[in-house]
Amino acid sequence: MSEAFRLGGWGMYPTCVVGLVLVGVAFAHAWHPTRRRAGIVRSLSMLTFLVSTLGFITGAIRTLLVASDAPIGELARLVVGGLGESLNNIGLGLVLLVIAWTAHTVGAARLGAKSTAADLEAV
Repeated sequence: MSEAFRLGGWGMYPTCVVGLVLVGVAFAHAWHPTRRRAGIVRSLSMLTFLVSTLGFITGAIRTLLVASDAPIGELARLVVGGLGESLNNIGLGLVLLVIAWTAHTVGAARLGAKSTAADLEAV
């Protein structure tokens, strides 16, 4: 895991920070669901996706720039290796999104159960 983090480059740091905040808010939403927290989870999810994509894109740009000066014999190895390393950003972002949305789903179910119980009491 630490090797994947290292290979992903600088983009792994903002992806990790934003993604861990997302996971924290998603777990808070699972324990104490509110519509406000649900909105924050959605916003942080988009931010996590964008940050991980930015990490991948900047890594891909760097890979292609370095490969442009490489001899033809090493071109394929450099491009495939560099893009593979850059994909670690997307992988980390997706792992954090899956964890967060699993917790968000629990919160959404609990929020729905609370609103249904309140609706039934009002009748």
